[in-house]
Amino acid sequence: MIDCHTHSLFSHDGRADPRAQERRAASLGLTYFAHTEHFDPDYAFGGLERFSRPLNLERYARFIKTGRENAPGNGGFIAYGLEIGYHPETAEDARCAADRLDLDVIVSSVHTLQGREAYIGTMFRGKTVPQVVDEYLNALIESVRIPYCDVVGHLGYVTRYIPVFTREKQFRLWQPTRRDRIDALLSEIIRLDRTLEINTHGGSGQDDFLPEFGILRRYRELGGDNITFSSDAHTVRDIGKGYQAARAAALRLGFTHWTVYKRRVPVRIQII
Repeated sequence: MIDCHTHSLFSHDGRADPRAQERRAASLGLTYFAHTEHFDPDYAFGGLERFSRPLNLERYARFIKTGRENAPGNGGFIAYGLEIGYHPETAEDARCAADRLDLDVIVSSVHTLQGREAYIGTMFRGKTVPQVVDEYLNALIESVRIPYCDVVGHLGYVTRYIPVFTREKQFRLWQPTRRDRIDALLSEIIRLDRTLEINTHGGSGQDDFLPEFGILRRYRELGGDNITFSSDAHTVRDIGKGYQAARAAALRLGFTHWTVYKRRVPVRIQII
């Protein structure tokens, strides 16, 4: 069992002591557990800083150093990483900041478009849902091409909030009219050897994760082979949440290994 994407009190929305999360991971028998704290330079646009607390990079660096020096000997690997919010004007600065840390993995995510956030609903103001989705897919393709990207974070993020902030009762990203755009995105992920996460944050049932099962299936059909599991936990109790559903989906589609990262180098772990 693994978990490649989590948040602690280092992140603006995290609610857990990071060492308590590690103890929880050990109690569950995780062989790989990653801290991936929010680093959101994209929030500098649109006045979004007021909704978040910037990551203290120096403090996080000290935490990483201490963790490396006192690594547990129980067979589980603790990884240290970032989840970087993508914006084209901050990508180079984000890379430089990440290079100052001793990282294992970087999750690249698109949370904002032109300074508007899906989580707080501003992304949908004055725009139709198709407009938002098209812009989101374009930004995702750009973000995948950024050199620091190891893992593509929660593909389909905007769909979590469409029913909340619009009149759409249910929305699926995987639709015939959007297939060419999604194929282009998935093909770029494969070409650049990025890893696609199965993200179960916010899910409550079978196949209730991101990306949608149809997109995950299409990724496999196009030859995609690098996947990982991410609970995207923000609390202690949510470490590993949804793993069995993600595992079942992965095996159902013929995936045999999870891809994780150690010092930014991909490592494959058999799904058992």
